[in-house]
Amino acid sequence: MQRPPTVGLRNNMNNPHDHSKPFTPIGYTNFRNSNRLFGIKLQDRYSHIYALGKTGVGKTTLLLNMAIDDIYKGYGVCLIEPHGDACLELLRQIPEHRKKDVVYFDATNAAHRTGFNPLHGVAKEQRHLVASEIVLSFKKIWSDSWGPRLEHILRYCILTLLEYPVATLLDIVPLLLDQRYRNIVLQYTDNSTIISFWLGEFEKYPAGLRADAIMPILNKAGVFSSSEVLRQIVGQQHGMNIEEMMNTGKILICNLSKGIIGEDASQILGSLVTTGIQVAAMRRAAIPEEQRVPYMVFIDECHSFITTSFAVMLSEVRKYKIGLFFSHQYMAQLPEDVCGAVLGNVSTIICFRLGSVDSKTMEEEFYPTFKQEDFISLPRFAIYLKVLIDGMESRPFSARLGARV
Repeated sequence: MQRPPTVGLRNNMNNPHDHSKPFTPIGYTNFRNSNRLFGIKLQDRYSHIYALGKTGVGKTTLLLNMAIDDIYKGYGVCLIEPHGDACLELLRQIPEHRKKDVVYFDATNAAHRTGFNPLHGVAKEQRHLVASEIVLSFKKIWSDSWGPRLEHILRYCILTLLEYPVATLLDIVPLLLDQRYRNIVLQYTDNSTIISFWLGEFEKYPAGLRADAIMPILNKAGVFSSSEVLRQIVGQQHGMNIEEMMNTGKILICNLSKGIIGEDASQILGSLVTTGIQVAAMRRAAIPEEQRVPYMVFIDECHSFITTSFAVMLSEVRKYKIGLFFSHQYMAQLPEDVCGAVLGNVSTIICFRLGSVDSKTMEEEFYPTFKQEDFISLPRFAIYLKVLIDGMESRPFSARLGARV
C-alpha cells in the first residue's frame, strides 16, 4: 500500500453521510490502516474524473456516492447510463429539498416519454458542431457500413434541418425524397454553401447515382421512424432544454436502459444527450464566471456515448464549471483516438480491478508505485488512484470505497 497525500484528508470528517464537507468524498485511505476519509475539491472536479474497472467491482457505488453528495451540496447533476439501475437508485436517494429540481428522462416509459429535439434552437455558430456530433454518433453505431459519400450527404441534411425552425431528425427522410418539402426547408436558409449543395450538387445527381447515394442514409435515418421509442422522443419539435437545466442547476437523470429500449436506441439517445451537454457547456462562455452554476455530469458505460471531439472538449469546459465523471469496464471499448483524448484531458484517474491488458497500460500511468499484477489482484471496492489536489496531480496511492450512501 502506498502512503496517500496528506492534502484533502480529514481525520475529523470520517462520516461520508455528512454532506457539509468541503470536498466530495471518494473513499478511505488504507495506508497502515489509517482509514481516513478523503475526497476531491470542487475546483479540481472541473478537471474531470475517469474510473476504469471490471464489472461488479464498485464503479457504480463510487458514481452514486459522488452524485448524491453533489445533489446535497446543491450542484446541478446529470446522470446518463444504459442499464437503468443507477438511475432508479439515484431517484430513490434524492433529498426532499431537491425533488423540485429533478428532470427524469425515462426512455423506458412508453406511456410518457419526454421529448428531446437536438435540432431545436441551436445558435448559428454551433450548428456545425451539432451536425458533426450527430454524424459521429451515427458513424459510431453503423461504422461497419459507412462511407465518405454517405457522411457528406448526411452532414448537409443535418445542417439544412438546423436552419428550419420546426425540423426534427424524422425529417431527414422527406428532405432526401421529397423535392417539394426540400424547397420549403431551403426557404429558411441564406447559407450559400447549403443552397449550393442541394441545387448545384444533389439535384444534378443522375437518378441512379442519387438512389445509390441516399439508400444507406435512408436505412439508417429510418430507425427514427421505425423505432417507437425514438419516434416518440426525437419526433417532438420541443422538449427538454439541456442548456436551461444546466444553467439553473437541475438534476437530469437519463434512464436509457438498453435491456428495455434496445441497444441502438440507447446509444443514439445517449449520444444525442451528450451532444446537447457539449453545446450547452460551450455556450457558457457568454455567462459571467460568477454566474455559472457548478454542473456535474456522470456518464456510465461512456464508450457507448462519447466521441473524439467530446473527449477533446474536456480541456475547454473546465473553465465553465462543468465536471465530468466517465466510467466503463476496459479501455478497448473506446476507439484508440477517443481513449487517448480521455486520458489526455482528465486529471483524476481511479482504477478498480483490471484485466491484463489495461493493467499493463495503467502500470505505465501509475509508475513506479503500482505494478501490473497489483491492478489484476485488487479486491472489490479497492482502488488505486491519482487525484488532482489544488490543481496539482497527487502521486498514486491506494484506498477503498465506503458503503453506498
